Amino acid sequence: MPCDECNRQRVLGHRFCAICGSDLSKPNDSEPCPYCGLYKENGERFCGVCGYDLSSIGTHIGCAECEESLRKGYGFCRGCGRKLPGKESRRLRPTTAMAGIVMFAILSVLAVELVTGYVKLPFVLDRLYDLSYPIYIITPAITDLFDIGGILLQTLFVAELIIVTVSIGYMVYRTYSSFGSSKKDYESIRDTPLFDMALLNGLLLVFQVAYVMICMRLGISLDSIEFDDVAKSMFSLMHASVYEEFLCRICMLGLPIAFVMILTGRNDVPAYRYLLGGFGFERWMIVFVIFSAVMFGAGHLTNWGTWKFIPTFLFGLLTAYLFIRYGVYASITLHFLTDYNSAGEWLTGDPNLTIALILLIASLLALSSVPHYVRKLKGFACNMVSSQKRG
Repeated sequence: MPCDECNRQRVLGHRFCAICGSDLSKPNDSEPCPYCGLYKENGERFCGVCGYDLSSIGTHIGCAECEESLRKGYGFCRGCGRKLPGKESRRLRPTTAMAGIVMFAILSVLAVELVTGYVKLPFVLDRLYDLSYPIYIITPAITDLFDIGGILLQTLFVAELIIVTVSIGYMVYRTYSSFGSSKKDYESIRDTPLFDMALLNGLLLVFQVAYVMICMRLGISLDSIEFDDVAKSMFSLMHASVYEEFLCRICMLGLPIAFVMILTGRNDVPAYRYLLGGFGFERWMIVFVIFSAVMFGAGHLTNWGTWKFIPTFLFGLLTAYLFIRYGVYASITLHFLTDYNSAGEWLTGDPNLTIALILLIASLLALSSVPHYVRKLKGFACNMVSSQKRG
């Protein structure tokens, strides 16, 4: 394929033209996908990286009621018959408004969980000094390497608390900066890490509740870990939020993808980006996504039992998606949100159902986002098929 600027033949694997210096990552004057920022091929309906429906870009708008994709200039929606407002008076979609409520609720829960970590820090550090904890790997069973305790264990907890704090702060910053750059377009929240993290958490929680009810109905034993010490529980779950993301997302997903890129001579993205995530999805990466999710699920069989594999495998897929699209900060945030949902009880010392109630309401509201993710999955599947046909 020739360079669009100087018409000289491109060199496979090179991002910039050796003759005129043009950016070759932009094929044939195409426009970038508004979701992932990577360039799409001309004539394709769905983005090959994130599955976003590109038919709504440029010459199309979406109906606020049924989200049917319509050409600009239409007066009425061909999907539901509703009169279409002008560009200046387009109102916020109900589904986007509910997503905003879910995002606010999840941020509130994260704030409580984070505050609990810092308020209980002296208590946890005092107890950790007399405890020991194993450093392990997943093989796929949990295999202990060595134990740490005392000052090392205390230092590890503080370091992981800081990592979680930075991850949440960076996610909020990325979300706010994306919203600001869109000139306060409320629909742009769909393109932010907080949107995906909050909505996917809600859908995951609904699935888990239904799954547990089915298991109980079938008489399946729901084995679980019982923590007899609050400080050890707080450390273990904080440690899991960071360390398991390091093992399963960075080591089992980002690292092998980085090796493939180096071996194939791809240098369009710096190598460290594959370790931190946010590099964008390509079709061949699905092998490593499934591998990391399977290993994550298998790692929970040791202490939880076989019933735990399906929800943890699904969790591994969702965190892999967040890792690839946004970065490890997003997957750490989701992991911390899930594991630290007992923060209210730890903070007050008494059973507290406030966080559970907020998460339940947020999860029910998150069901409104199901069509959004169905369309994304459909676009992803269509691109997988079309890519295979072209290959």
